[in-house]
Amino acid sequence: MVDEGGNGRMRLQVTTRPVAAGAGVHLARVLDTGPMLRDTFFHPPDPHVAFLYASRADLLRLGALFRLAATSPHSALHVPAPPDPGPMNARTTPLLVAREDTGLRPSDWPALRRTARRTATPGGGAGPG
Repeated sequence: MVDEGGNGRMRLQVTTRPVAAGAGVHLARVLDTGPMLRDTFFHPPDPHVAFLYASRADLLRLGALFRLAATSPHSALHVPAPPDPGPMNARTTPLLVAREDTGLRPSDWPALRRTARRTATPGGGAGPG
């Protein structure tokens, strides 16, 4: 839910998924956007470039969520792939954003995702500021 009550702040509803940190991984939670960004498509057509397709409103939401991931040393942000194909029937992929000092590697994600699914809790609003 977005609340821009004239004060320049944006409230975003995310699901907080606590995770057990593993060896070298310093994450406490994964913030899942759920269907909030269902019209945002991340399409990696080749290893050298990716295409992010979104509305202005979704790009503003995504920017706020990136800021949250950048300022939280113990949180990662997960944007699931939309259920439908992207523009021009492009294959879409989920997006995971985490600071490098969390120690998270791509190979860690499948186990974290399994753990996070079992422990999901609705989170409050999140936003910059």
